[in-house]
Amino acid sequence: MTLARVHTSETGWWDKSFGYLWWIDTARNVSFMAGHGGQYVFVNKNKNLIVVITSEKHTMGDFNLLPDEALSIYDRINSITK
Repeated sequence: MTLARVHTSETGWWDKSFGYLWWIDTARNVSFMAGHGGQYVFVNKNKNLIVVITSEKHTMGDFNLLPDEALSIYDRINSITK
């Protein structure tokens, strides 16, 4: 069960759905917020797991943590939790 409900899957730049200001990755069963420059909060309600990733402020270009990179970090943390 994800935190948010899908309200649109017309995201344009990647294959995630969106609802109530949360991105929804149904394949991973995780809802997440994505902020400027690589700020992320992932919520997996089934595991009672919250993963927060922060970056330095004013990061752009090469220093910006992209969503797929953040999801890769989440996947590594999620794989070691029960």
